[in-house]
Amino acid sequence: MDERLRREERDSDADKNDAAALAAFLSQRQRRGETAADLAGKLAEYAQDTRKGAYSLLAMNEDQQVLQEALILFGQQIDQARELAIQPREGDAPLPEREVILQSIQRTLTADQARVFLNKKEVHEPRLILVPVTSVERYIEALQQASESMEGARRPDFEDFARVQLRTLATQAQVEGNKIKKWKFAITEGAQIFPVPTWDNGQGEFRERIEQFDRHYALRNISRLNSPSYLALMNQGLRQGKPIDIEQYTLLYETGEETIEGITYDLIVHGDCLNSRHVSLRKNYGGNLDLRARFRPAVMGDIQ
Repeated sequence: MDERLRREERDSDADKNDAAALAAFLSQRQRRGETAADLAGKLAEYAQDTRKGAYSLLAMNEDQQVLQEALILFGQQIDQARELAIQPREGDAPLPEREVILQSIQRTLTADQARVFLNKKEVHEPRLILVPVTSVERYIEALQQASESMEGARRPDFEDFARVQLRTLATQAQVEGNKIKKWKFAITEGAQIFPVPTWDNGQGEFRERIEQFDRHYALRNISRLNSPSYLALMNQGLRQGKPIDIEQYTLLYETGEETIEGITYDLIVHGDCLNSRHVSLRKNYGGNLDLRARFRPAVMGDIQ
């Protein structure tokens, strides 16, 4: 770092409540081509009111401000996400560095999506997770290891329908054996349990509730969490001793059909951790009703 940059750092650090000093610092950095992702770590050191004052002085529009705040939030979660991810071993794609992760989020996340994850009434615990692209066997192995500290824990149970979905994704990604081919990220609801949102009264058939989800989130390009990302989130929770879905279950992105005696039923994968001891991925039916069923809105993308 040259002397001029050091001086700017000292000036901006002189008063953590001085929005004008922060605005001057950001202006200099932006002229040097630094992005919102580059600046997220530095901005996290300041109070939100100071940041907002600096944004106003720089005439940043609302979309720019929302995206910057989202990058600050998820930038603060990267170290933990790396620590609690399914850990790579020899022959795997290595864990991506924090700068690459944050830049990938910046390329993917829109302002409308960021507003959802910054709204505590919409997403109670916004969470960044790192998702390995790997085999179903590797997921089961990781979840088994993560749950070993829990008394009475049982081996994860994936029904055939869920296994087929995961194996199809692994084949499409050209996963070799049980290696980690590459990494993705997901931003989603990370709470262990949470209430049914206002747009979903929880009373309809699952297919109807999925249609409600799509109507609510379609324009923002937010989807239901998929199975690999769910398992990565579950692994993170298990390693913290706080598995998700201990009193409810999540309806996931993967769907299909099953024909029994000439009647075709629509299927959905659902995940849970029954009694905090038994991770499972099972099939559910579009015509079912159950107030315990939930959705986890998600933005998912490649890390590159």
